[in-house]
Amino acid sequence: MENDRERFAPEELKRCLRHYDLGHVESIREFTRGSRRAPKVIITAASGKFLFKRRAKGRDELEKVTFTHRIQETLAKRDFPLPALMPTREGRTILV
Repeated sequence: MENDRERFAPEELKRCLRHYDLGHVESIREFTRGSRRAPKVIITAASGKFLFKRRAKGRDELEKVTFTHRIQETLAKRDFPLPALMPTREGRTILV
């Protein structure tokens, strides 16, 4: 059952992480909670601890993701307790 979980390929993760200013990455470990179709890892880096995920196919439409990120940003501005979105080096919260 565990083998049907989506995972990041090492090269994919390496390419993606180049877009973020995390500093030295100390560790990366798989995070197995949530959807099996959306791979997730916990990254411990010099700048903190992060959950990095790829949306599941069918849940990755750019318009929908943009909408949910706007909601998260609006709630964060109102001091609602939720995890912050980490922008890329280009200042975007979505990496395609």
